[in-house]
Amino acid sequence: MEGPDGIKEFEEAQARLDALISAAARAEARVEEWSAAEFSGRADDGGITAFTDAVGTLVRLEISPRSRRRLDATSLAHAILTAVTTAEDAAAASRDELFADLLPTPGGIAPGGIARGGIARGGIAQGGIAPGGPRSA
Repeated sequence: MEGPDGIKEFEEAQARLDALISAAARAEARVEEWSAAEFSGRADDGGITAFTDAVGTLVRLEISPRSRRRLDATSLAHAILTAVTTAEDAAAASRDELFADLLPTPGGIAPGGIARGGIARGGIAQGGIAPGGPRSA
């Protein structure tokens, strides 16, 4: 890596590394924001509201007095399950959206993610780790 070509290659590698570090910092901030989020699901015209954390764990359930009086035990149970399932689904959709943005795609790094700019270019893929696994000589 001597001479002008070597310096240029080094500068390009440094620029890719800087881009990866920046993308990793953005990804970490997005994951931190997502992990603090709370998701809700409603049933019985808003009389029952379930809240989950980012991984879908039920953290709170609110049942209005109107819903408790109006619904029999079976209907109340069904409405609670509907609210909880809706909140869990919202958390899962948020997780899937987050990971779709952050995980590598077959052609490189995901939009806004770590691979943008290319690990494959002069990096891991070129060094012998291909999508099918390590290359044999």
